[in-house]
Amino acid sequence: MKKTCEEKLALARKLSSPEGFIDEYQKRLFSYPRNVDAYWSVEEDFFYLFGRNRYSCYQSFHTILRRVVKRNRTR
Repeated sequence: MKKTCEEKLALARKLSSPEGFIDEYQKRLFSYPRNVDAYWSVEEDFFYLFGRNRYSCYQSFHTILRRVVKRNRTR
């Protein structure tokens, strides 16, 4: 699916923060059979937009995910 420049810019803004990356990951969970596949789909978009990966691997991402979820629960 082709994305417009505006859609790419909006996605880049969203993925630039850990919370936005996690939000996009959670939205994609229902479209993929495994959590790791949803993660890699977001990571591929991040690489396309920024030319590098945001996280080194799924385990690294999962560590950040747990921290953000735990921080949001205590608020």
